[in-house]
Amino acid sequence: MQNKFKLLDCTLRDGGYYNNWNFSKTLIQKYIVHISKTQIHNVEIGFLTIPRINNKGVTANCDDDFFKKINIPKNINCGVMINASDLINKNLSSRQIYQILNNINHSYVKFIRVACHIHEIFKVKKYVSFIKKKNFEVFINIMQISEITEQQIKILCKEYNNLCNVICIADSLGSLNAEKTKWIIKKFKKFTNVPLGIHAHDNMSKAFSNTVTAFNNGITWIDSTIQGMGRGPGNTKTEDISKYFFGKKSFTYKVIKKISKDFLKLKKKYKWGTNEYYYLSGLYGIHPTYIQMLLSDSRYKNFNYKKIINTLKKQN
Repeated sequence: MQNKFKLLDCTLRDGGYYNNWNFSKTLIQKYIVHISKTQIHNVEIGFLTIPRINNKGVTANCDDDFFKKINIPKNINCGVMINASDLINKNLSSRQIYQILNNINHSYVKFIRVACHIHEIFKVKKYVSFIKKKNFEVFINIMQISEITEQQIKILCKEYNNLCNVICIADSLGSLNAEKTKWIIKKFKKFTNVPLGIHAHDNMSKAFSNTVTAFNNGITWIDSTIQGMGRGPGNTKTEDISKYFFGKKSFTYKVIKKISKDFLKLKKKYKWGTNEYYYLSGLYGIHPTYIQMLLSDSRYKNFNYKKIINTLKKQN
């Protein structure tokens, strides 16, 4: 097993797709304190939404006001995610966006991840460059990575080789398998020496195995969430990652299992997890958000989900 790797827990960010980011201050603080006792030192605590959206919960708006209300242990590197779509928001000028980015407080935020589709990389480059110059650790999260081509990987690496600290491959559609995961990593390594990370979704019950495959093929940053809480079927579970890297008897695994009980209550309420419909969405390359909307909206409870999925798979 390789010695160099970094674990990143993003429960409060990705998990918010189920509870509208309405985590209680008590749970947020308890979660951070527990994580700080483990060998997981990187926490993506939520989104920095630009501009602020008041009808979303606290971890969707991780600005100064948010951080002043919680206590972050010194051994935790805390980060936020910014959606590329926010940075290219037509309702805000570049000057306004630069001002928001300039106000991000180094005292609280150590790394920033910019989540973008491959067609957005040119549009957000100037903002990524600005963030980098502010001495934040910068990640580029490339979404829907299962659809990427070698030529697109080459272009991305050329544009971002000197602009980011980590390139994270995000399997938004949950469509990866071991073979495709290896292929993507091999192509990235062909064009860049920037460290790579993986953020896997569990549509086809392959999030954990794809994560391990990625690690065994040279990826050094690994995403996970408590109880797999995340959009659609959810993500690689922090419980599984802790057990794999540190063992079932380790202190890290035991601590994660303790905080896991709190998120199990949320899982029983919101019912995320792999099922036959998410499996089909991964098989056909359909974004899991469609499935999550179908399953959570009572207006569709009497609909034929498989028929809807068969219609969706024919759409571009």
